[in-house]
Amino acid sequence: MTQARPARSPVQQGAGRDRAVLERLATRHTLAPAWIYPRTINGQPWFVLVFGDFETPEQARRAIGSLPAELRAAKPWPKPFGQVQKEANP
Repeated sequence: MTQARPARSPVQQGAGRDRAVLERLATRHTLAPAWIYPRTINGQPWFVLVFGDFETPEQARRAIGSLPAELRAAKPWPKPFGQVQKEANP
């Protein structure tokens, strides 16, 4: 994951137990820049897909509005980069 200011906002597109599914989703929809990072939730391994490097949450929300319906259906949301860093580097 590249370094960015904590105030920036990527979009969390989704999370799941199968990293390969998230990788295919990011590739099929050309989500870039995109990162998948591991986390542990309730003692179980999960993977989180985030994409984009938006200066503000509002810019991230506008980007969400232009996503294909399949991606919008997953209810993505702006996620503060500082939160991503905390989760990715516990």
